[in-house]
Amino acid sequence: MGNQRHLIRRGNRWHYNRAYPLDVQEKLGAAPFRRSLRTDSLAEAQRARPEAERQYWATVDAARVTGQRGGAAPLKPADEVSLAVHWFREAIAEQEDWVGEAYAPDELEQAVGGKSQELGDLRRELAEEGGGLDAWRIAREVAEAAGFAATKGLARLIQRARIAKAEIFFARALGDYGERPSDPLFAAALADVVPVAAPAVTQVAPKRTIEDLEAAFRADRWDNIKPASQASYALVIRFLKDVLGARREVEGLTRDDGRRLFEAAKALPAGYGKGKQWEGLDTLAAIERGKREGLATILPKTINGTYMGLLASLFGWAVREGWLPLNPVSTLKVRDPVLPRDKRDAFTPDQLLAIFGGSPWRPRDDSPRGHPVRYWMPLIALYQGMRRGEIAQLRPQYFHVEDGIPLFEVRGDLKNENARRLLPVHPELARLGFLDFVERRRKAGAAGLFHDQHPDKQGKWGDAAGDWFSRHIKSLELKGVRLGLHSLRHNFEDALRRAELHGTPIGAALAGRKGASAIARASV
Repeated sequence: MGNQRHLIRRGNRWHYNRAYPLDVQEKLGAAPFRRSLRTDSLAEAQRARPEAERQYWATVDAARVTGQRGGAAPLKPADEVSLAVHWFREAIAEQEDWVGEAYAPDELEQAVGGKSQELGDLRRELAEEGGGLDAWRIAREVAEAAGFAATKGLARLIQRARIAKAEIFFARALGDYGERPSDPLFAAALADVVPVAAPAVTQVAPKRTIEDLEAAFRADRWDNIKPASQASYALVIRFLKDVLGARREVEGLTRDDGRRLFEAAKALPAGYGKGKQWEGLDTLAAIERGKREGLATILPKTINGTYMGLLASLFGWAVREGWLPLNPVSTLKVRDPVLPRDKRDAFTPDQLLAIFGGSPWRPRDDSPRGHPVRYWMPLIALYQGMRRGEIAQLRPQYFHVEDGIPLFEVRGDLKNENARRLLPVHPELARLGFLDFVERRRKAGAAGLFHDQHPDKQGKWGDAAGDWFSRHIKSLELKGVRLGLHSLRHNFEDALRRAELHGTPIGAALAGRKGASAIARASV
């Protein structure tokens, strides 16, 4: 029958039912914590059980924090609103430089469906649970920072703010920068900081140029952008000034200017800006040279994700600051003729045998030359489908056992919020001794699972280990398109396809992609 601990059936629905610890029963009452798992299937209830258990502990933790802060002033309804609105504004400000993924036309329907499901999950959590685990976690952080204890009212307001935030970024992914939240509280909060219409002109406004835009954007946003992204922004801003002119007035930019930038980006030669051959050449000169010499141009992914994506973010900031009425590059994207799964080959079975049949895996050396990450990172990428940056940031304390199942949390400086997830340790990794390695590192008091992993100057994790693996693949003379560590993630996703999980909420949760529902994230 499987594990039924804390599961009870009432009518035709399974529930998670658990008594509160004695130390919080005075505050929470003697009645047990109970949550409907919304299913009559025991198997589905067992998969949903971890999420309910996390909600249970969030409630217990909140009660304990409140008890420890007995002398703190209680939160009043007005305080709850103030804290929730402040969190919402900060969340929007922190992600002003977020750029939606570039979708080919045949991918757009699937992307919209995934985002709609994410919004639906957030609204369901609000209706059924008053916010859920993530809202409680944020509420506790916000309240404690202000010297209060979290309340259910604050958690519910935070969940409303999360929905408002998701609505905005859903629209931006589709190129709509004028979206306002459906919740009137947060629509009003956004209107306080983002102009919805141009103010009445009472005097002649100063003429602000692209050069001024760069300076203002750097002053306002630069410290909140990662070093690697700063380098990309610098490249794109240089491109903007080369194509339209540094002294061009921002207010006068039109859709035609946006299309001029779009055409210039499509004509950029591959590798522009890298290497001595481009020194002294501005963007337009580089384009002319590329055409003259018949050089290949940059890939659609670079056009959409780097040039048009970051320009959309830069001009989006200008729109919000009242410098521009409309974003001149909104929705301008090139169709990518290469499907995502075809952009990098997975390894064939024979290639996997060639890789893992040799050093450092055979004969086994899980600490090759003092770099255990070289042994474990490729195996983790293959069996868990994780990105190298996610693997490099693993810590011993992220691992624990729940109901006899070894689990670990993917945390840290991740690609997006979907990458944060709870995963079971693959049985093959356990058989190979991975959990023993984790325990040795824990007993040694290690901060990181791999002692030699640190972010580089651009804030990226795992690049050195990934480069080592690429050199190793090259030494084996394996043939394929861009074979490297990320190819193992493609092998993992091919396995999801064979299991008919690819594109499902559970498959997305396992891979850390968009489209994973709350139940799916709790089920993996």
